[in-house]
Amino acid sequence: MIPWTIENIENLKQIVCYQKGINKNDILSKTRLREIVESRQLIAYFLYMKFEKKSLKKIGDQLGKDHATIIYSIKRVQILKDVDKDYLEQFDRIEKQVVLMNKKKILKRRNVFPHMPVSPKRGILRRTLNRRMRVI
Repeated sequence: MIPWTIENIENLKQIVCYQKGINKNDILSKTRLREIVESRQLIAYFLYMKFEKKSLKKIGDQLGKDHATIIYSIKRVQILKDVDKDYLEQFDRIEKQVVLMNKKKILKRRNVFPHMPVSPKRGILRRTLNRRMRVI
């Protein structure tokens, strides 16, 4: 999961707008042009599927829409992926960039602190130096 930060959300918007060839400021406008609406739908889909789980209302707040529009957007992207091959290719390109966006941040953190191991996930048992088991 990608962390829910303003920087990551802005990077997602930038990736989608670049691939779709639209202006980033148009995402928040009320226009109903097909390219802009599809871009909003893609952003909503990725915020819901790839980012840390947030409510539909919070996702809608990022795009200036309500939760019902976000539900419709997610369903619409899934339908278009199944039906339209060109849309699927474009979706795959954007998805690869979104995944790379997250991996680059992880790699940067590891390069800054190469001597520090990656922290284990919450709830995993880990041995300490005195060999006791504890839950992190």
